[in-house]
Formats: sequence, C-alpha cells, structure tokens
Amino acid sequence: MSVVYKPVLGWHFGRAVYCDPTTGQPIIHPLPGAVQAPEPAPVAPLPPAAQAALDANPDLSREEAARVLSVTAATLADWASKKRGPPYTDLGQAVRYPFRDLMEWKAAHLKNTAVAPEPVPVKRGRGRPRQQPA
Repeated sequence: MSVVYKPVLGWHFGRAVYCDPTTGQPIIHPLPGAVQAPEPAPVAPLPPAAQAALDANPDLSREEAARVLSVTAATLADWASKKRGPPYTDLGQAVRYPFRDLMEWKAAHLKNTAVAPEPVPVKRGRGRPRQQPA
C-alpha cells in the first residue's frame, strides 16, 4: 500500500492547506465533522418587462455615480449624510443611484455661466451718496 505524501503549504484558520498534485492549486482541508455549505439555489430570470425596465434605468454604485458627477465617492457619502445630493437607494451597505434620477439631479443643479449677470454697484463708505455734478 502506497502512502500519498501531501506537503502542507500553510494553515488557514486552523485548517491545513495542501497543494493538489494534478492542478497545483491550493486545497483547504475541511475540518473533521464540518458541514459543507449547500450550493446556492439558481436565481430565476426576471420577467421580460422587468428586465427591460432594469436595462432602461440601471442603478449605479457610489463610485460610478461619482465619476458621472465628477466628484469623489467620499463627497457623495458626505452629501448623503447631510441629506443633500442626488437621490439614492440604501440597501444595507450597498448604495445605488438610479441613472435617470442622477441625470435629472445633475440637470437641475446646472449653472449657466455663459451669460454673466449685470454687475451690482457696490456702496462704499458711510453716509449719503455723493450728488453727481449737473
């Protein structure tokens, strides 16, 4: 009877990590009596109308929304904590910005810098303004 020698590469949370001789990939040896997690159930596809709505109005992550608005993700997080900025959906730790709402918010906060406003005369000094000579 031959004994297969498995050199231990290291330890991972108290479990030995071996090298698979056929693939060379590391294998984490299961703990004795450990129950393996079941495979997740397959997710059913969305109905066509729901998939079309999702494709037409995708949600962006905070980093993607920050790139669209040309600000940092930290700025968006700061705005969210102060109840400012674009509308978002908070799903636990996942924050999503609907693309359509993001574009509407951006358009609403667009400043028109092409037309300069008329300068407002500044009153200097105290007292009554001087009389213009006639």
